[in-house]
Amino acid sequence: MSYWKKDVDPDITEDNDIWVFDLSNYSRLEEQYYYTVYKKMGDNLLGTDVFGFSLRMTPDRTIRIPKSDFRRLNKVFKEKIVDDPRYTYQVIDRRRQKLALLAKSLCIEETLVGTRKCSRCMPLEIFERLTDFAAFRLEDCFPHELFEEMMLMHLGYTKDAYERLLLTMVTPPIWAHLEYYKMVLELSLRKLKGEVIDLAEFTIRYGLIGKNLLDVTDEESTAKTLDTIIAIFGDCSSVLNEITEVRAYQRQAEAAHIRAKEELLQRSETLPKPCSALVIGLADLLIETMIENEEQCYWRGIVYGYFKHLVDFFRLDLTNVTVDELNSAVQNARVQK
Repeated sequence: MSYWKKDVDPDITEDNDIWVFDLSNYSRLEEQYYYTVYKKMGDNLLGTDVFGFSLRMTPDRTIRIPKSDFRRLNKVFKEKIVDDPRYTYQVIDRRRQKLALLAKSLCIEETLVGTRKCSRCMPLEIFERLTDFAAFRLEDCFPHELFEEMMLMHLGYTKDAYERLLLTMVTPPIWAHLEYYKMVLELSLRKLKGEVIDLAEFTIRYGLIGKNLLDVTDEESTAKTLDTIIAIFGDCSSVLNEITEVRAYQRQAEAAHIRAKEELLQRSETLPKPCSALVIGLADLLIETMIENEEQCYWRGIVYGYFKHLVDFFRLDLTNVTVDELNSAVQNARVQK
């Protein structure tokens, strides 16, 4: 779970003591997204406006951040948690508030120049709320070594028992791709029932969940996905059973988190109260960290789908358009209505 993630993302590498993120194969909108997220990360996580990263964007479209900035942020974040375990819940609450603001900004309320309905908020405001929400990046700063030390040294877990508990807590009850799969199943069920479905609307709103902005999404690919699901399951009853299985998985993951926390509470009863509070706070933060990863994947896809729809409507260049240009296009269209 290293924040370098070089084993996961081939675009992220190391150059001596510099963290490097190559964005040359991304759109300009995505470039702005990642640059803004890392620019806000330190301040957003700590709730201050004095902890910015010394990041820069090079002409070859790479973000470069001194790794010492990450280490400094990790140190301050860990100190705040150890000093007051309630701080973990302040971070969790702040993150959820940012998500609520983002979700509210994407409420579909207003018609845009005779085309499909769109958000009342302007693209720039949506972009700011998306990056405010995405800039926590809890996994990058979670104090894994401290948590492992607490489990092994103070709660008496063996290494194997700790690994099993850890696996339970890092298994989120929601997965972005699973949410998309569930929505496709529900759409397939409606098609089997003979209901009229809007493939274009579905593709615009949900087609980019878990994908990059430049990935191909269209009505034809959505239709093929529905046909494949219908061919596999065959009838309404089988599709409904699969939907039930997906929902059951989510409930099981939530129940497993509750059992894990109850186990930690029992084991920490003999510890001094501050230590016990620290253990439970870290456990909640770890669970939130995994949920955050999936929620980011989901909501980034929702925003990307909306932006891509606006780009198509205004006949802009998806590869090179910036959020400011997209915002100006929407603003001008609304003035002309």
